[in-house]
Amino acid sequence: MRRPEILCCLFTLMFCAAPRADEVTRQDNLVAWWLMGESAALAAGDTIAEIPDQSGRSVPAAAQGTPQRVAGNPFWPLPFGVSYATETGPESGFLLAPDDSSFNFGDEDFSVSLWARSDNGGGQFDKLFQRIVDGSTFWQAETDGVGGVIWNIRSGGNAEIKTNNIFAGNTGWHHLVFLRDTVNQELRAYVDGELSISPAGMAGTEGEVGSLAGNGSLAIGAETGSANPFEGGIDDLRIYNVALGDEDVAAIYNDGLGDLGEPPPLEIVAITATEDAVTLTFHSQPGIVYAIDASPDLADWSEEVDDFVEGEEGSNITGFTERFEELPMPVNRFYRVRESQSP
Repeated sequence: MRRPEILCCLFTLMFCAAPRADEVTRQDNLVAWWLMGESAALAAGDTIAEIPDQSGRSVPAAAQGTPQRVAGNPFWPLPFGVSYATETGPESGFLLAPDDSSFNFGDEDFSVSLWARSDNGGGQFDKLFQRIVDGSTFWQAETDGVGGVIWNIRSGGNAEIKTNNIFAGNTGWHHLVFLRDTVNQELRAYVDGELSISPAGMAGTEGEVGSLAGNGSLAIGAETGSANPFEGGIDDLRIYNVALGDEDVAAIYNDGLGDLGEPPPLEIVAITATEDAVTLTFHSQPGIVYAIDASPDLADWSEEVDDFVEGEEGSNITGFTERFEELPMPVNRFYRVRESQSP
């Protein structure tokens, strides 16, 4: 089978598209979706002011304090080039989405999906998210102090389950899903695509909990009043108005790659030239090795500029610079990027 390759002359420019809601799992059931960091106006380390809602319902999550934009889960593919997330914690702050009918599930099913990593082994009672109507009606996910996460809903009665260890001794990204299933009268929790419920962490039953209806904002990375902040990163947080099934969760997790879009085409997306160098930027896949060829006429591709350019981790964009000392300008010089034959 012929290996994929692309051609580009010095001044050809092409650009990739932004992610769309119709590219993700169960998009018709999304009632809120915060990518948690993808914004052209920010760089890693910048303070976030607001995270837009990608679901189409226009419920932004506003910064409380100074949450930071940091490197996110290394999704693949990345329609937006580089993955970013929001860093929350006692020094950083958190995010707060205003009260909205989208979160007012009453007696209905719903699910929360997010990616998270902890900087402190999970902490104790640190809130990944919380929506509180009053002291006796709320839903939230909080760390248990030993690496697990407690999924808790309360209204009249109380029901909670706990995941197995996620964060203790582990600072990597994990995909988490928490849901209420009124048909089967149960709460479920998933970690990295698999059901994860510790029998020792169960209390009450879903059937004992009444309606969660009522007004209340949604906090991300802390309690709504700022207490018990989650110390770590949060990425790609979604809320669905349905109880996701096993296949839905597996599709979102996708072996750790996420479901943010179709793989972008293998193409050069930008090229810049100076008197002594040319820089190519092309779509890539982390861990894949590429070769760069050059040609004066699009016919003779015998000049192999580099046969070992590895796709950058955490990104679907890779840059390559060729420097030259004796190349007359102007010159016809074309470039080709292909998967390398090198091991």
